[in-house]
Amino acid sequence: MKTLTQYKKLAILSGWSLYLYNDDYYTVSLHWSYIERMLELFEEITLVAPVKVVKIKDEVQSLRKIPSNQLSIEPLPYSKGSVDALKYRWTYKKTIKKVASKTDLFYCRVPDPFCWMPAQMTDNPVIMHFVGDTADATKQNIHFSWLKKQILLAGYSFEYRRILKSARKSTVYTNGSHLSEKLRKQGINATPVVSSTITKEDLALEPLRALSNKPLTIIYVGYLRYAKGIDTLIEVIRRLEERHFDYQFHIVGDGDMYSTLQQLIDDLKLDDHIYLHGHIDNRDKLLSLLQASDLFFFPSLSEGSPRVVIEAMSQGCPVLSTPVGSLPGCFEENKEILFFPFKDAEIATSKIIEVGENLEMLTQLRDCAYRKVSERFTMEEFIRTITTYNYEA
Repeated sequence: MKTLTQYKKLAILSGWSLYLYNDDYYTVSLHWSYIERMLELFEEITLVAPVKVVKIKDEVQSLRKIPSNQLSIEPLPYSKGSVDALKYRWTYKKTIKKVASKTDLFYCRVPDPFCWMPAQMTDNPVIMHFVGDTADATKQNIHFSWLKKQILLAGYSFEYRRILKSARKSTVYTNGSHLSEKLRKQGINATPVVSSTITKEDLALEPLRALSNKPLTIIYVGYLRYAKGIDTLIEVIRRLEERHFDYQFHIVGDGDMYSTLQQLIDDLKLDDHIYLHGHIDNRDKLLSLLQASDLFFFPSLSEGSPRVVIEAMSQGCPVLSTPVGSLPGCFEENKEILFFPFKDAEIATSKIIEVGENLEMLTQLRDCAYRKVSERFTMEEFIRTITTYNYEA
């Protein structure tokens, strides 16, 4: 078995868009954080990614400038998605062949455009990291008609067969166990991992703050859409109001149900304890909000490895969630996390009231989750795992 210590040069094939302004490349801070951790493990890294040229400095103001001396960049044409990228197939093929000659190991994110190419076109060892499921996302999209879903799924099936073919000769990791189980049915050995955005420096300092129920401060962070269980969140708010429970609710994120939430707040006159923050770019501000909260509420219907739950736990915020994605396999119910059934607003409401009346139990649960995250689920551990090649032909 080979491990990452035997490889010194890594190539990353990713759909992470880069932005080029005045000969400098920029990317979002999270992506750069991942690359920084990879740079600690490899002597050389080549990033193969789509590049968008921008003319106005404001377009890169919130992005992270990539130091030119720390990695090589092989630019790909910028596209608006996987379908749009199809017209650049030959450019991808040419670039991947070029990079293959100067790297030891490929890391490919699935389902990014042409993620299957390195395993099919080169003799280099390849890691394929399944970060999402295009077919599942298409099926669950409530804005797509039945006909549109069938057309999209039919178009994706050819690409998916190529992905599976490449995966059979690669080391495969998946965000969440549901993806690994799906791949095993196709004869592919896949290892589920827990995606993390939390570095050791991000962890809340101990001792963690005392939780409070006067009021109980609840927080949700994520997209505001049906697939994230926002309809359940709305029903929970209605029930908490009916029971005159003492709480505050911070809702962080944007999406097509933002206006629905705003209407609820207006109709029930809840603006004194329900706060819609919209999307928060400032990471320090977001982590501070999590640190100041007594319960993280996560009603999502579909996830792989929900990073935001890890973020909440890392800041000393206990979690009440649906048993979604990898969470049941990673955290022990009633010891490190609390679960409620999908779409069950009544049970969720009852559990919120219950923990509000038992802060000692909630504190013990919070402390256990914090310890596990700090020991096992930091970004450093995540990156070390997903860049380990262990395939034997």
